[in-house]
Amino acid sequence: MNEKFSDYKQNCVEFSGTPSQHPTDASKILLVEDALDSQCVTWTFDRADVGSIEEVFAKVRQDPQGAAVVQVYKVWVKKGAHSVVSKRVVVS
Repeated sequence: MNEKFSDYKQNCVEFSGTPSQHPTDASKILLVEDALDSQCVTWTFDRADVGSIEEVFAKVRQDPQGAAVVQVYKVWVKKGAHSVVSKRVVVS
């Protein structure tokens, strides 16, 4: 577990999902709320605002194409931090 802030549970807000490196900005991380859902929400956080990341569980989806496994984490983000939220939509 990476703990940047010693009192992160009091000064941070918990998010859960699958974190990954931002594709163009190394100072940011992406957090996909439910990577197995086609309507998933993605949060973008500054790495400096992340207090801790904890592995929680593996999520498995079984479908005709096979099984998909996604690791889920708790990501603790400093209260007051700014984020960009993206959601997939169908334009019609």
